[in-house]
Amino acid sequence: MGLILSGAMAQDSTQLKKGPHHGKHFNRASFADLQLTADQKKQLAQLHQEHHEKVMAILSPEQKAKLAQRKADRQKAFAANSEKRFEHLKKALKLTDDQADKMKSLNEKYREEAGLIRANKQLAEAQQRVQLQKLSADHRSEVNAMLSAEQQETLRQLKQHPKRTVR
Repeated sequence: MGLILSGAMAQDSTQLKKGPHHGKHFNRASFADLQLTADQKKQLAQLHQEHHEKVMAILSPEQKAKLAQRKADRQKAFAANSEKRFEHLKKALKLTDDQADKMKSLNEKYREEAGLIRANKQLAEAQQRVQLQKLSADHRSEVNAMLSAEQQETLRQLKQHPKRTVR
């Protein structure tokens, strides 16, 4: 199994160069084009879980606390960045207070439902993907329904050029 993993990772090194870890870790995307069978995916998930458990077993309580703190810091940073992005979106779309409140509510509902789908280990990965795609499409429809035609066009432009500021 180790040879398969190292061979697969060596074949597609472009996937490894993405992200802040720059090749130190692999992710699901590095296996996406391998067309793994359900059994192979299950074995990989089991290996990942075993690896995690072994790493946690050798760490001291202080080291585990540091890891937990790093995770909390990442979550806090993500929340802060999320709020900044929302404020930018609110300004760019010229949302009213009612629209902003409704959009926040829709986004929270979406995050909760997506979390439930991802946490449901009864679903196969493909089933989760289908449900998440449907949830995402429903969320887009609900957001578009509350926006004016001009706001919808501005949102479409923002999605095409996320780094640009729409004035």
